[in-house]
Amino acid sequence: MNRGGHATYTALKRIMAAIDSDAKKPRPLTPAASTRKREGDTAVGPDVFVRDASHYEISEETGR
Repeated sequence: MNRGGHATYTALKRIMAAIDSDAKKPRPLTPAASTRKREGDTAVGPDVFVRDASHYEISEETGR
């Protein structure tokens, strides 16, 4: 196929077989992300605004 000609049926079968075998290979294992909180990151920085729980209360005035 590198010669600029048309691929033969046998060449196409080989390419399809290579693609199929590559697709069936097991993927490399990747470690899962850590779900544990870090001990040092408990302080909230100055650029973070945390609303009080009373902000989310349902009241009749707001119609929520």
